[in-house]
Amino acid sequence: MKTGSMKIHSKPVLLALFVTFLVLFVSCGKKATEWTGTTEDVKGITVVKNPEVPLHPGNVLSLEEELSIGEAEGGEEYIFSRISGVEVDKAGRIYVLDSSEANVKVF
Repeated sequence: MKTGSMKIHSKPVLLALFVTFLVLFVSCGKKATEWTGTTEDVKGITVVKNPEVPLHPGNVLSLEEELSIGEAEGGEEYIFSRISGVEVDKAGRIYVLDSSEANVKVF
């Protein structure tokens, strides 16, 4: 092995070690931040509020309830035990297979 070839290969290795050390040093120097948001239960839905300024201004994701099937406190036709499958036919009817009750409910 030639001495000159060792010097050529050692420069990239030293540079990689330096960059790795620099990244580790910078990342370890950051303070751990604690989440200061709040959560609350509103009508059975967990609402999370974060006081931080969002990364993306405006509404990034907006959810709107389109259909609700089932009730926590309702008639037998609206209570599910274990949903095993859901299908929708061309007419828009929704078929829900409840495997615990051994039946299919149609909405």
